[in-house]
Amino acid sequence: MAQAVKRRRPKTSPQRAGGSLLSLLAIIGLLAGGFYYIFPAITSGDLLWFSTQFDAEPRLMTVIDRGQRIEIEPSDPRFQALVDAFNTSITRGYRNASMGFSEETRKLVDQNGLLVEALYAEPVRLHVRGGFTPTKRLQILVSGKNIHTTQALFRSNEANWDPIPLILSDLSPLKAELTRQGFDT
Repeated sequence: MAQAVKRRRPKTSPQRAGGSLLSLLAIIGLLAGGFYYIFPAITSGDLLWFSTQFDAEPRLMTVIDRGQRIEIEPSDPRFQALVDAFNTSITRGYRNASMGFSEETRKLVDQNGLLVEALYAEPVRLHVRGGFTPTKRLQILVSGKNIHTTQALFRSNEANWDPIPLILSDLSPLKAELTRQGFDT
C-alpha cells in the first residue's frame, strides 16, 4: 500500500499577513476617498467641486454703503483693485450657510450694511460641494449694523437673491481695499 503523502499547508508568514492587512486598509482608504470625491461630484454636477479658484471679470462693480449705491465701471481707476480684492476674498475659501436670509433681513442688509456687488456679462460658477447654479450677480456682505452674519456671499440671476448664501472664510483683502478707497468697513 502506498502511503498517501500528506501535503502541508504552508503557514502564512507574519510579513504576508501584515501585507494583506495593509492592502485591505489601502483598498478601504481608496474606496472612502473615492466616495468622498465622487458623491459630491455627481450631486453637484461639478468635477472640480473642491476648488476655490475664481478669477471672473465683472462688467460692473457696485459698492452699497448703508443704502447708497456707488457704481464703479471698468474705466474707473479703482475698478481693477476692487475686482482683485473681491476675487481674492472668494478664493480664500467658503462654505454653505446653515441658514438663509429672510426678505426682512435682506432689507436690513441693504439699509445698514456695506456690500460689494459684481455684475457679470456671462454667468459665472463657483465650485461648491452642494452645487452652484451659474449666476450673473454676486454680492458680498462686508459689514453691517445689527446684522449677525457677515462675510456672506449672495448670488442672483434676476431681481431676487438666493436666500441661502455662502459664508466666506476671509474678507481681509476686500476690507483692506474698501478702506483704502475711503469706505468705513
